[in-house]
Amino acid sequence: MKFISSNRARPFWFIVYVAAVIVFVGLVPLALLLPDGPRLVWTLVIASIPFFIVLVGYHTWRDICPLAFFTKLGQRIGLRKRPKIHPWFEERYYYVTFGFMFVALTLRLLYTNADIYWLSGFLIFMAAAAFVTGLLYTGKTWCNFICPVGLIEKIYCEPNNLKDQLNSACNPCTACKKDCPDIDLENNYWKEKAKTSKKFAYYAFPGLVLGFYTYYYLYVGTWTYYFSGNWTREFDLASKVTSPGFFFFPYIPKWVAAPLTLLVFSLASFGIFQALEAWFLRRRSQEKPSQDRERVRHIFLSLASFLAFNLFYTFAGAPTFSRYPFLYQGLKFAIIVTSTAFLWRALSRQEKDFIQERFAKGFLRRWTWGDTPPPEDLKEVYFVHTQREQEFKQRLNAYKEAIREIVQDGIATREDLTLLKRLREQLGISESDHERVLSSLSQEDRRLFDPNYEHSIEKNFQLENYRTVLEGYIMSGTSNEKIFQEIRRHYGISQADHIRILKQITDKGGTLWSQIHGHLHKAQKLNQWRRDIPLHFHISTDFLRYILGMEIVREIENILETLSLLGHESRVKRLRGLLADRNFLSMPDALQDLKGIEDEKLIPELASILESQDQEAPNKTEVPLETTLSEVLAEAGGNLLSAALYACSFLENKTFIQPLAAALKNPDPKVRQTALGVLRKKGLLTDEYLQQGLQDEHPLVQNWVKQYIAAQRDPLVMSQLFLIERMALLYRVPLFARLNPEDLEELAVRAEERIYPRGTDLFKEGEYGDEVHIVISGKVEIHVAQDGKKKVINVEKEGTCIGEIAVLGEVPRTATVTALDGPVYVLVLQGSAFQHVLMDRPAIGLQVIKVMSSRLLQIRAAKNL
Repeated sequence: MKFISSNRARPFWFIVYVAAVIVFVGLVPLALLLPDGPRLVWTLVIASIPFFIVLVGYHTWRDICPLAFFTKLGQRIGLRKRPKIHPWFEERYYYVTFGFMFVALTLRLLYTNADIYWLSGFLIFMAAAAFVTGLLYTGKTWCNFICPVGLIEKIYCEPNNLKDQLNSACNPCTACKKDCPDIDLENNYWKEKAKTSKKFAYYAFPGLVLGFYTYYYLYVGTWTYYFSGNWTREFDLASKVTSPGFFFFPYIPKWVAAPLTLLVFSLASFGIFQALEAWFLRRRSQEKPSQDRERVRHIFLSLASFLAFNLFYTFAGAPTFSRYPFLYQGLKFAIIVTSTAFLWRALSRQEKDFIQERFAKGFLRRWTWGDTPPPEDLKEVYFVHTQREQEFKQRLNAYKEAIREIVQDGIATREDLTLLKRLREQLGISESDHERVLSSLSQEDRRLFDPNYEHSIEKNFQLENYRTVLEGYIMSGTSNEKIFQEIRRHYGISQADHIRILKQITDKGGTLWSQIHGHLHKAQKLNQWRRDIPLHFHISTDFLRYILGMEIVREIENILETLSLLGHESRVKRLRGLLADRNFLSMPDALQDLKGIEDEKLIPELASILESQDQEAPNKTEVPLETTLSEVLAEAGGNLLSAALYACSFLENKTFIQPLAAALKNPDPKVRQTALGVLRKKGLLTDEYLQQGLQDEHPLVQNWVKQYIAAQRDPLVMSQLFLIERMALLYRVPLFARLNPEDLEELAVRAEERIYPRGTDLFKEGEYGDEVHIVISGKVEIHVAQDGKKKVINVEKEGTCIGEIAVLGEVPRTATVTALDGPVYVLVLQGSAFQHVLMDRPAIGLQVIKVMSSRLLQIRAAKNL
């Protein structure tokens, strides 16, 4: 399961965190210096904390808790390798946190309620205890196992928050606690709900709260003592610990009466809830024998939390807030509404809901689905079939990974997976598919369903973080044994786990080799598509072949980069240079450098791909073009999807209507614009599609539609080419044929479309110009003046680049160019954009020099005749 904690990264919450630490530190001088310091501390600051925790949520509070600051401070200067808490202690920590709370409340009644020195000392002690715990133990040992506030956080927030929020996991995670609540609060609740210590703490807590406030009455015999706040002004409180503790029985001193009251009320509360739970179980077992005992436990844990929260706010803050009746009534109303909402949310929750929800979330992260109506055109059957088949494979893989996640995290066992039967039926996954998934998971990781192996969410989170960091160092090329040792100590990872994870990343069957084979598989598929598309069939199909070739090159570059990370940098150096120069003819020989890598089968497979990259290789396939386009449209994205859509433009009008309509909803604006352009070419651009384009969020789509509408109204306005169409036209120019798609796109965006009627000059001899013209359609005549007569040098057609001599030489135009048959459509590039491409691509510069030299020789020869 992927966990991210980002509350600390939010500027607002970081400010709140700093403010919380300042407030806590400021409580000491507040208590010492202000006359009503103790009253403000106990009836305002402390009284508001539980409600604040419930409102902002468990994880947000854990991120900003000021006591956690002192723990982190201790960890920064403490021992380099800190141990975890003892398992015996971890099993019984609810007794510890409850006991700490019991002592803290006893101290309040005896000393800290009003004695400013005892109060200040207590606050300092809490900070010091958190600091020392952080100094000696790893992770959030203080927060999870000792701090009394931790008990309040869990009682008032479990099983889950009022709203979903990011978790509060540590980074790095040292797996300090099993079923860590900072990683997943609800998982922690369900895993610990059966603990005897948890039951005691929850059931006794309402009595502890009620006993604490009732003692004010038992001490003096009137509630006025508490609600007036007089107890916060007994500055000699410490001197009264030996005074009578009960107004009705003065023989017991206060230092005995106070803890005795808390103890009696706590035990009575525990006994009442225990008896009610047993009675309810007996009653339910008569009516519903299948009633789950753990379900009943959950109900009474929730009721205990609800009762404790409302008992607390029946008294807490009253000495201060009761002075403002309107505000006090509003606050009590808010508390009742909040606690009721929390109770309703808790009671309607079951563990099976949690398991199904976690599975569903993991499933949804891995699968984006949609339903598609049957196609009207039989040529689209393959497109729909491929899409449906891929959806099922994706759905099954998502199901598999979601199962792996909830089992690895200890959320569910193999037996618990029966709870997912209804979900499987809804997803169309049969029982046999389910068993095959479990069998596959068992083969991939034998520990997954091993009952002797203890799975835990925090251990997986720890290892997941470590693996991510380790992969980052390896991918950056900065890894070495010293760095490995440092990060292993930092994350508290054993040597065995480190070796296992390192092998998972670098071995033949590991992550990096899986990436290599993934890139190879994709390159092979791209290469097959490219071979199946006929050469010189149409400008759009040639451009699609070019895009496919560039995608193949990119996948091979990724393979060589990954091999370099695996330590084969010297073996791939020559190949990378040849690939950068697109020198495919020399690559088969360079592939022999790869001998000695872990998987030498890669060599002939790469050779097979590279041998077919010759642009002039004849097309020998008998696969129909429609079939190949259907496959590409079903699986591609970005430039490749746009190019495939463009290739559909010259096919029959009703062909590929469904993929075109789907492309209008694609997140890439280039794809959406291409779909509209192809619909225009097919004569299917309806008002509905135009309106959809006008409402598009991206200006690339909006502007194209506006230009199209303007052209429909005014014949002199050129209907704008869509971006992919421009790129294809530029690619057809020999000068630009070796550019990558990003460079073509940059030129296409900068290019301006123009129309020249027949007989119109594009530019004249002797003029200064800063534009390069690329003929899209039509012919142009290049001529010079010779003894007052026109001398024709050449006639150029579409795909020709003209005007580069004046741009590069900063000289007057050497000839006049006239539209020969019209209208002539051209793309115009500003000189700066043209020069920018030449500077970045020296090979293109050499080609331009050849063209310029040839034309200058033609002009000179014409003028000398």
